[in-house]
Order: sequence, then structure tokens, then C-alpha cells
Amino acid sequence: MQFENRTGMNLYKEIGTAFLFLTLLVIGNFANAQRTGLFKGNSNDFYTSAGIGGGSAHYIGDLTPIRYAYYVPYTNVRWNVTGNYTKYFNKNFGARVSFTWARLYGDDFVFAQRNFDKMYQNYVRNLHFRNDVQEFTIAGIWNIKKQYGNANQPRGKFMPYFSAGLGLINHNPKAIQSVTTPPVTPSLTVYNQWISLKPLNTAGQGLPAVNKKPYSLIAPVIPLAIGFRMKIAQNIDLGFEMGYRIALTDYLDDVGKDRYPDLADLTSNYGITSADFSYRADENFHAVSGQSRIVDFLNAYTLAGGTNIPGITPDNSAAIIYNPTSANVVRGVGSRIYHHLDMYLTTQVTLNYVLSNRVKCPPIK
Repeated sequence: MQFENRTGMNLYKEIGTAFLFLTLLVIGNFANAQRTGLFKGNSNDFYTSAGIGGGSAHYIGDLTPIRYAYYVPYTNVRWNVTGNYTKYFNKNFGARVSFTWARLYGDDFVFAQRNFDKMYQNYVRNLHFRNDVQEFTIAGIWNIKKQYGNANQPRGKFMPYFSAGLGLINHNPKAIQSVTTPPVTPSLTVYNQWISLKPLNTAGQGLPAVNKKPYSLIAPVIPLAIGFRMKIAQNIDLGFEMGYRIALTDYLDDVGKDRYPDLADLTSNYGITSADFSYRADENFHAVSGQSRIVDFLNAYTLAGGTNIPGITPDNSAAIIYNPTSANVVRGVGSRIYHHLDMYLTTQVTLNYVLSNRVKCPPIK
């Protein structure tokens, strides 16, 4: 059972309201804590910082089989940019508010070729997506060593830490429509329009025979991270961080543990474009790069037990080995975890400017 179906879309609104309330409550309590001395130590011993940075983004989900997750760090890698504001309250604890824009990308055509003999079924499926995820989080930071920030006890030159928190993401998975002829210069650059997938209801959302509700483009996320900071100037730290994000949605990639809907039913209700984006095994060319799929498809066809005869191409033979009406064919191929939650990794390098440790939150009266 999927998170969206189990709880309903109204839960996301409730979580969003609760998260906003929690953020305001935390900020208010932190400000009040400084005024009342709840955090032990002189507030001048600690400091605030603001930082910007960026790095890589790595998607984990139904388009990356978990047994081959070791290909994730260097396959279909994209980018992220981030900004943060951090306040430390004692020698080991602080709170950070951050905004990150991460581009996620998944592609059967690329990923399956890391180990074609084992992932040829993924290659035949031929799904891909791109998703620009906007992430707002609030997290606690735990310094592993003691950290100060004044003239008598200056901050250390090296500080390892870990963090955990809660956040919300806004996302919108997209894909490129199939092409019948390759581009003049095949490449991984976009030569066609990226089209939003949610309105196409590719899993048959809204069809009476499917009984599935549309997924939300806003979802909770749990950010976890480890990292370290290095003091490189009086007021500047250089940070390195690796983050792990658990998104409480199964549709960052527009793919869940779904059977293919009846394509004729999908076409009659939502149009031929919806059916084209739902079932892509019959495409002769990779939509993103324009590269031919025919030779590798023939290899997959043979591995699947098909008879190697002249004229085998995806558009005339895909349904023989990958029939969307088969009970054994499921669009999402991941793990038990993947069929409830999508995830992504981030690596970030940040420059953090240390603000005056005399900057205090205004008292709450």
C-alpha cells in the first residue's frame, strides 16, 4: 500500500501546517531560551553563521534497483545548490534552517547499461524522468567536539558533526516525449520539451478500474547528514557534507509499485500522450539522447528468451517480452522500501560566514 493512497492528499496539507507551526515554535523557543538562559553557558560563547554552496544530487528509487545501488554515486548524477542559516546554542548543539534546490535524474537507458545482463528488463522498460526538487528543512546539528566562538575560546579549526531534521519538498517529475527519428547530434542535452508527468496520470490515477488517487507535488522529507567544517579564515568556514534524504512519497520519479493501466482506457480518458508516457518499451530511440535502442533491445530480447529473427525492433516486438497486460509486469522495479519511499543523496561544499556572536534573537515579550 502506498503512502498517498493510505493517508490521502489532505495529510500533506496537515503536515505542512504542522511543520510551519513547528518551525515558528522552535524559533520562538530558541529566542526565549537565549533570554532565559535555558542553554547553559554565556550566549557570547556561541555564534551564528550563514552559508551558500552546492554539489551533486543522486536519485534512489524505482529506476535504480536496490541490489545495484552501488552504481548510484556515479550514474545519472545531477546537481544541487543550497543556502543555510545556523545558530549554535551551546558547545555541542545548534539549529539550521536551509533551502536546497536539487535536480534529480533517473534513466533506465543509462542505468541498465552498467550491468546489462542483469538489468536488461529495466532497459526494455525504458522509463526516465527529471525532477527539480525544492527542499526547505530545519535540522538540529550536533558537533562531535566542543565548539565555541569568542576571543577567549575561539572556534576550532576542524569540526565534525551530524544532523537530522524535518522538512518539506516541492517537486514536479518530467520526461521527454518519444521521438521517431534521432537528432542530428545525439547528446545528453535536451533537444525537446520536458513535459510534466503528473497531469498525464501515467499509472492510471483517477481511472475507475485502477482506483488510485493522484499523488501530491508537496511531500514531507527527512534530512540526515554527516559532515565537517574547517576554519579557513577568521570569519569563514569551509564545509563538506553528505546528506541522505528520505522523501515520504513514492512518486519523485512518477513511478510506483503499479501495474500498467489499460492503455486504451488511458488514451480514451487522458489522450494518447498519457499512454505514450506510461508505456515506453516500444520506443526505437532513447528520447533524451536520441541514440538508437535497436541493437541493445535485440540483446535484451535474446536474454529474455525471444527468438532472434530479422526485423526485431522495440516498436514491433517489445510487447512480446514486456507485455503491459501481463500480471508479472510492474512499472516500478525497486525494493519493498522503494515502493513506499523515494530517496536521494546530496554532497555539498559550502562557504559559511561567521556572523558576530553578539547577534541575538530579539526577546519575546
